[in-house]
Amino acid sequence: MEYSLIKQPGLERANELLELHEKQGRVTYEALLNVFVDCFGEEHRETLEGLNLFYEELRGSMVLYDQVFDSKGELVPDKARYLLLYPWGYGGMADVYKAIDIRLSSAEETHWVAVKIPKSNKNEEPPLWNRFQREAKAMAKLPKGFTLFVYDMKEDSDHQYLIMDWIGGGNGSFLYDYILDNTSRGNFIELENVWKIAKSLYEKTKYLHDELQENHRDLAPQNIVITKEGEAQLADFGVAKNVVGAGLDEPSKNAFYGRLDYVPVEEFFSGFDSEERNRYVLTLLVYEMLTGKPFHKRNIEEWVSVAGVLKGGPMEESFAPARKTMLSQDQRVVNSYGLKRAKEIEVVLDKALSKKEGRYQNDSELLADLEACLTQSNSEPLKP
Repeated sequence: MEYSLIKQPGLERANELLELHEKQGRVTYEALLNVFVDCFGEEHRETLEGLNLFYEELRGSMVLYDQVFDSKGELVPDKARYLLLYPWGYGGMADVYKAIDIRLSSAEETHWVAVKIPKSNKNEEPPLWNRFQREAKAMAKLPKGFTLFVYDMKEDSDHQYLIMDWIGGGNGSFLYDYILDNTSRGNFIELENVWKIAKSLYEKTKYLHDELQENHRDLAPQNIVITKEGEAQLADFGVAKNVVGAGLDEPSKNAFYGRLDYVPVEEFFSGFDSEERNRYVLTLLVYEMLTGKPFHKRNIEEWVSVAGVLKGGPMEESFAPARKTMLSQDQRVVNSYGLKRAKEIEVVLDKALSKKEGRYQNDSELLADLEACLTQSNSEPLKP
């Protein structure tokens, strides 16, 4: 049975009314609101009125329905539950919408959620569909506080919809925004908070690797959530390896997964190494929290062409020259943390980001040195 759980009733009704009453101009706000009351039920009229949405916002909103079984055992749409306002984020696999759970909201309090919708349907791109399923099941399997809470997952004839925690409005932010907010206008992130986030992120990736024998494979500021308590959570498990076990299509072993700016260079030539990458990315994120900017800024066309032509070849060394963090010469870092502290951190990060043979070879050594240089115990006081 073909059916869709998602509709755009405001726009559909507005177009219908405009065709019928062209001379009357645009549809009134009250008429639009009544369309949504019909979708959610009269009992939710007060909640919908209390949202005070702008006309165009309401007109363009989408509705996601619940599901029930009919007398034949077929899944069919039921009453609408989620009001999708606008896209909040875009990805290669799916888009995320800022939404409201109308059933759990009231005129006084709005229950915000995020709804993730694949870009393609089941039949158009099966690999992307499998990745979306893998992510949904992986997130539902992980312990509380490990990732964004998954409230629900719905499925119709063409798509699956993932309903998750909404991040924003005081209940947390993505690391990308956290860094931007805290390093703009001359501000900086306190070293204790840098260490707390780094330690929390390490514990999450360590749990994945040791307890589940799995790897995230796309660690980056855009996929890490910082809670209001300052803890790190992981998001976007679309390319996580084997998180849900057997039974789903595995990503190609020869494919490259991750973001160019957040992988060690040798992966372009010698393949994925989970522990090596986790240590490397953890260090990159510490650098970015301290400086407000990514360590690498790689050109995708250049990297893809070189990796394809020179894989394992003699030019790998010249293509990936060693690079220093230069923290002690970064005036912003020195002003924020003091010269002595900047030099101490620089030594640790330079080692962790050097060529593979010169890096830390185990997690405990890196964690110990990061803790020593990022805590207040053995350095000069921070400058105001």
